[in-house]
Amino acid sequence: MELKFSTERIKFAELLGILLSDGWVYYKFSSRTYKIGVTNKSDFMHSKFKRLCHDLFDVENFVNDKSQGGIRATFFRSKSAAMQILSIVNSVKTENYRGCNGKCCYKCDPVTINGVSYTRIKLPQFLCRDKKAASAFLRALYSGDGSVLLGWRKGKLKPKIAREIALHCCHPILLKQLSNLHKFLGFKTFSVTKERISIFRKSEILKFSKAVGFWPIEVTGFWKGKTKPEVLKMLVEASH
Repeated sequence: MELKFSTERIKFAELLGILLSDGWVYYKFSSRTYKIGVTNKSDFMHSKFKRLCHDLFDVENFVNDKSQGGIRATFFRSKSAAMQILSIVNSVKTENYRGCNGKCCYKCDPVTINGVSYTRIKLPQFLCRDKKAASAFLRALYSGDGSVLLGWRKGKLKPKIAREIALHCCHPILLKQLSNLHKFLGFKTFSVTKERISIFRKSEILKFSKAVGFWPIEVTGFWKGKTKPEVLKMLVEASH
């Protein structure tokens, strides 16, 4: 799959962000079928996934189902689309690698880090050359696996306001590439721990709101009923 135009790169970047957060590309060996899908509670995420797959692969028919945990899943079957996706990114499997016995559609070449095996995910190079595509990719990724925190935490003398934007990622190879992508977009001060990237400085929070942001995905917990952009707006206002 050759992404000739900027609009195609941005759409694929958004789809890749969905696939690396709440999506999957799967080969079912028993039926010899390829499935591409997303599992998420948000109607917006499902609608966005369908629109992107229609625009990129001319997909018309989708299957609506539920995952084992009862969360809504949307997918379609297409070997052609799966091969096109995997011609640009070698894997979208972010969970620990437990072996496939040749029964998946990835070119599995796992690496062991601290006793745990992972696929060798490599993000497409155009993300590090096209800032609009990089922003679109991170926006999709944060919308799926990101969180925005605005609340109170204990201080030595009195409670302090807790401000944080976080991206959760348990894949160390991918996490390093995501850190570099943040630097490419001009982020200078952020924290990278074992399974997350955290943005907490006022200037970086403001930059995130302008350069990346979130899709209108509802949050859970204390701010339940609001969307991530709404909480982000409050976070920006509280950071002034």
